[in-house]
Amino acid sequence: QPTRAGSFAPIVLLVVLLGSAACAAPASDDSAKVTRSSLGAVVSQAPLATEVGVGVLERGGNAVDAAVATAFALTVVEPTNSGLGGRTQMLIRSPDGGVAAIDATTQVPAGYPVDTIPPANAGSGYGMIGVPGTVAGLTKALAAHGTMSLQEVLEPVIALAKNGFPLSARTARSIAGVAEHLAKYEGSRRYFLKADGTPYEAGDRFVQRDLAQTLEAIAEGGAEAFYRGDIADRIAEDMAAKGGFVTRRDLEQYRARDALVVEGTYRGLDLIGTYLPAAGANTIEMLQILEHFDLSDIAGTSRWAVIVAQALRLGFLDRLTDLANMGPAEHFPSATNARQLVSQERAAARAATIRMPDETAALTTDIPTVAGTLPPGHTTHLSVVDARGGAVALTQSLGPTLGSKVAAPGLGFAYAATMGYLSGEAKSAGIRALGPGDRASSRQSPMMVLRNGRVEYVLGGSGARRILSALVQVVSRTVDEGLSLEEAVAAPRVHVEPSDEGVIYLQMRDEAQWSDEDRAQVAALGLEVRDVRSVGNVSAIYADAATGEYVGVADPGGAGSAGSPRRSPPSR
Repeated sequence: QPTRAGSFAPIVLLVVLLGSAACAAPASDDSAKVTRSSLGAVVSQAPLATEVGVGVLERGGNAVDAAVATAFALTVVEPTNSGLGGRTQMLIRSPDGGVAAIDATTQVPAGYPVDTIPPANAGSGYGMIGVPGTVAGLTKALAAHGTMSLQEVLEPVIALAKNGFPLSARTARSIAGVAEHLAKYEGSRRYFLKADGTPYEAGDRFVQRDLAQTLEAIAEGGAEAFYRGDIADRIAEDMAAKGGFVTRRDLEQYRARDALVVEGTYRGLDLIGTYLPAAGANTIEMLQILEHFDLSDIAGTSRWAVIVAQALRLGFLDRLTDLANMGPAEHFPSATNARQLVSQERAAARAATIRMPDETAALTTDIPTVAGTLPPGHTTHLSVVDARGGAVALTQSLGPTLGSKVAAPGLGFAYAATMGYLSGEAKSAGIRALGPGDRASSRQSPMMVLRNGRVEYVLGGSGARRILSALVQVVSRTVDEGLSLEEAVAAPRVHVEPSDEGVIYLQMRDEAQWSDEDRAQVAALGLEVRDVRSVGNVSAIYADAATGEYVGVADPGGAGSAGSPRRSPPSR
């Protein structure tokens, strides 16, 4: 793909700087969590990826250029949560107000034998692998909405993979947690374990030369190189030899497609998200249920927590019903179903079933500490806004940590878990898990909130089902409680599981805990309290119309960072 504008001189400088920084000192897990600038902002869940995105904005790239670069960088520096073998959901708003969305979810191979699908939460293996979507999605976005070439946005990403970087403590812990699975597969052993079979430690220099070569091929040949070139041949050969089901034809026929955009409202603000296989419609429904309650005086209290918990559970249950209504033969989302799910009529009916907390309930003062047993969080999210007002919310994932745990020998990346892990949600909805051509449903929920037609918030998160819980509460606390975005993201959250009726999970992170009094009051209102450390990991940006500043906020409970350009970009 030819360069559209500019020269490579600034890129070379950035590569040198990144390479020097990577070799000099470990990437801190305590990088800047908040940034303010009129020049734009990038927030991601890995500091080195944030810096790549900021560098693109400084070179004159728009929000899409920066988001694509950041997303590719996350596949390098945060390989446990995203990768070239994974899936991506992307929501884009141009400075003139146009909205686009891209679905690049992994897809079930055409020849997949449904009767041998792995059980939900199966550990690892080639049988869990579907057709990757991330490369198709990112290249589609760049070609349609970006201003830079693939070579330009990938140059600093390739440098990170080739020169290496100090492994973060978070990623080192994640790799160690699945080392037993990784040891089973040739590529995984080669890329994610040391020569003696032990996991890498925090601060170790992590070099990925094979991944760098794969990225170089993509920079040169685009998605064609990945899906219809030498990379596709190598993927198909490995699958055939190891019992996988992805064929060369599956790769050739895969396309990232336009996602179905869904819209709703919350107290005069406009909400935008994406429908199945993502979960934006469910996030919108939950907020529209809450809109039927006056939360201004109780936001952040135990009564607010109990009302929010009920709205969350109703939304989660409706998601399962919606999946069942789609039917096993429908590979494409239904606009009719989407409209019904985010309708005001649906929200009003669900709100009418919420039981208001009993203000006369006797306060229970002795609440046992019960540790919650939620599955570990995963996935990654980035938010970007440029100086012209363009915005991107992008979520991508491998499923669980390192997905299928299988890495492609010679190519350097891990494959997502498509079958098995994500089949559990569909099974609980009463339909067959996945079939040939289907795309795995996920709880990814890239989102934007608009005021009077202008983007006010760009946000999304990681943490499986807890993504929705986190986003709903961040929006509620900024609108209903009047908190700043920084305060809302840092505030303690609640979560519920659709299968655990009467149970509420309270976030008890060191820096964001519910008080003993709040916990006692929640219990007095009739819910069983379980404590969890994390309820989602949010990456968000607030566009302050009054000052013209963009305020980027990385969740204080995660290892991410927020960054802004340090100088005005050149005109392109």
